[in-house]
Amino acid sequence: MRSYFSLILLIILSVSCNQSVKNEELTFEANRASDSTQKASCVYLTSDESDMPVLSWCETDRATNSKSFYMSVLDKRNNQFSDRIKIPIEQNVNLHEEGMPKLAFKSDGTIIAIYEIQLKSEINKFASGIRYIVSKNKGISWTEPAFLHSDTSHDNSHSFAAATRLADGEIGVAWLDQSFNPLAGGRPVMFAKTDRNNIFHNEQVVDSIACECCRIALSSKGERVAIAFRDIINESVRDIAISCSNDTGKTFTPAVSFSNDNWAIEGCPHNGPSLALSGNATYAAWFTGSLNPGVYYGELNEKQEIIHKELLSSKGRFVQICLLNDGSRVLVYNELNQGKGKLKLTKIQKRKSFVTDLNLKESSVSYPVITSFNDNKLAIAWTSEEKVYYSVVDASKIK
Repeated sequence: MRSYFSLILLIILSVSCNQSVKNEELTFEANRASDSTQKASCVYLTSDESDMPVLSWCETDRATNSKSFYMSVLDKRNNQFSDRIKIPIEQNVNLHEEGMPKLAFKSDGTIIAIYEIQLKSEINKFASGIRYIVSKNKGISWTEPAFLHSDTSHDNSHSFAAATRLADGEIGVAWLDQSFNPLAGGRPVMFAKTDRNNIFHNEQVVDSIACECCRIALSSKGERVAIAFRDIINESVRDIAISCSNDTGKTFTPAVSFSNDNWAIEGCPHNGPSLALSGNATYAAWFTGSLNPGVYYGELNEKQEIIHKELLSSKGRFVQICLLNDGSRVLVYNELNQGKGKLKLTKIQKRKSFVTDLNLKESSVSYPVITSFNDNKLAIAWTSEEKVYYSVVDASKIK
């Protein structure tokens, strides 16, 4: 198990009192992406080989319970996601927000669709596998599904996958694997990457024990690859840890716990972290339910030691982070107010924070996601009342 930093270091790196500026509400157009007659969930944002935003989500037919998976590339002419493409998906797919189906684009435009399936097992009610399919023609046709991991036993659990494009143009994936010791709890963090034939290889254990059901964050910049996850420390503390690679995912450093929240909980919070890399800097965002609960933002140095930690919102829950071209960080999260979720944006320039409420007509927002493109544009998507919405926001207005 990894230990915390010393008490002295914790005092030095206590939550910062940075200047924070509260803006007026930013009114913008909320566009519905999903079919209004279906139950939508699992909204996700990524970027294609041209770094244009790609939106994906799932729909469940209310009458037949059949499940569908869709994607749409942002149209640069009108800043809208249109002409959605249906992606074939197995009907035993697990649809949940912490381990939703995801897309990743190789540098040559090849699309990898990754999703989790439920497996039938008499000895493990949580048995699951991670499958993937490939399209080389913009989603027109797809390969047959294949297991991403080498272990194909139907009695084991593989889930909560995260994906990113690496510097060599291939796709790296991290996931939670079958526990080494089911009686002790926790699950190992694994990593693998594609080869030229779109087959995953170089499967390796990044960390031996992590929280069982929180999403993993995976980010890449140059040859650097970082994986953040909710760790299990001293049997019950569930803080955020990070492991890094400096050789495009060939090897990883031992994981370091950095959030220092000391959140002791006997169970899984179902709320994972988010990561962004820039140069030698690492930026993270996460939720904790500790004595000082809420969503936090942190900056790590080259040794993956936290050098700045800031509470964004004591009422915040699910937080995601992205970078603008000028190095500014933008975070989106939902803030609970009388049981309903409100969409919030925080833009951080150097050590100054600008907080903006996004004015929405929808009654409640959950599981927001974000990505940046061009110089100052943001694509934001979220779920509200079982529908998926999105908007394109000019980040320069957050000032």
